[in-house]
Formats: sequence, structure tokens, C-alpha cells
Amino acid sequence: MIKTYHDYGSVLDECALINTRRIFYLAIIAIPLRIVNIFLFAFTSTFDTPVLKKWSLGIIGSHFLLLLFMIGFLIIAKRYKDRTKPNKTMFILQYITAIVIMVSGIAIVVIDQLVTTNITPFILI
Repeated sequence: MIKTYHDYGSVLDECALINTRRIFYLAIIAIPLRIVNIFLFAFTSTFDTPVLKKWSLGIIGSHFLLLLFMIGFLIIAKRYKDRTKPNKTMFILQYITAIVIMVSGIAIVVIDQLVTTNITPFILI
């Protein structure tokens, strides 16, 4: 049983290497998109009611927080993307990235409930 784990252990290492490169490219794409979203909500939203103001500020805040995380992911992934052997940081990075993206999606869906009572966003996330 232990031998079986060691035979397939190299697959985990290869996945960590590949996922670190993917996180690097994901961050390169996500950072400009977050900036565009922040500017769109900041300059095109009308704050007619307190609910719309709260909604817009919540969306802007969630995108800004995700932008900060993506910048951090870019810096970390850039440092490790050309390695040939993974380390613990690379293993942790791939899980943290997935968790941050899911949590930010949930936060945006929850904030969106201020203006939309539809449950479709909950189902999508």
C-alpha cells in the first residue's frame, strides 16, 4: 500500500508545478479584469437609494479584495513558476487560490442579493 502511494506521488508533484504556472497566468488575466470591474462600478453606478449605494460599495470592495489576492498570487507564482521541483508553498498555493476564488464568488453573490432576489447566483456558485 505504501509503495502504491510512492509510485503515484510524482503525479502530485507534476500537478503542483503545472498548477503554479496556471495560477501565474490566471493572475495576469484576472488583475486587469478586477480593475475594469472596479472602475465600471465606481463610475457608472448610480447611488439613487441607500440599498444601491451599499450594493455598489460591496461589489467594489469584494473586487478590490480579490484584486489584492490576485496580486499576491501573481508575486508568489512568478517566484515559483520556473522551478523543476515543487515545495510546500506551491502545494498550499493551489488550494488557497481555489478557496479565495470560491469565497469571493460567494461574497459577490451574497452582496448581489441586495438587488436581486433570484437564487440562480447561489446555484451557479
